[in-house]
Amino acid sequence: NGWILRNEVIWQKSNCMPTSVKDRFTVDFEKFFFFTKSPKYYFKQQFEPLKAPDKKSTFGHQKEGNSNNAYSGRSYDASKNNDGTCRNARTTWTINPQASPLEHCAMFPKALIERPIDACCPPGGVVLDPFCGSGTVLEYCFEHDIEAIGIEINPEYKKMIDRRSRQGQTKLTFE
Repeated sequence: NGWILRNEVIWQKSNCMPTSVKDRFTVDFEKFFFFTKSPKYYFKQQFEPLKAPDKKSTFGHQKEGNSNNAYSGRSYDASKNNDGTCRNARTTWTINPQASPLEHCAMFPKALIERPIDACCPPGGVVLDPFCGSGTVLEYCFEHDIEAIGIEINPEYKKMIDRRSRQGQTKLTFE
């Protein structure tokens, strides 16, 4: 349908829901896909702390007689990224799930959407959540004065979002 997959992000849950299965491993992650509609799009680079800010490493490989300098084993100083304490954000994010009084089977913490919204929604932009669920994206946007549109087909989840709206957590209204 014309979508371009830019990244596949792994949400690693260090305190995932326990499982009683004995014939396979416990799944402790979910996938988060970053799609765009065109090759050129708004993206604000995201950073994360370096584990060793003064670390220098080499990349590529050195072959005898290789005239291609792109893979020559040159040294790379990671401390020169940004202000010397950060690097470009990676695609595995360790964010703990959070307990909630709401009865929704697929809730996620607001910390999970903080980075994608900051990276992909330009100032004055609008966030679209086509699978609104319990309204976590709408709540985050409300708290950060970001315009958002939520779509939800399940009437039970719509009621949940409406209750959150009446409590002042979102600005969502249904017609």
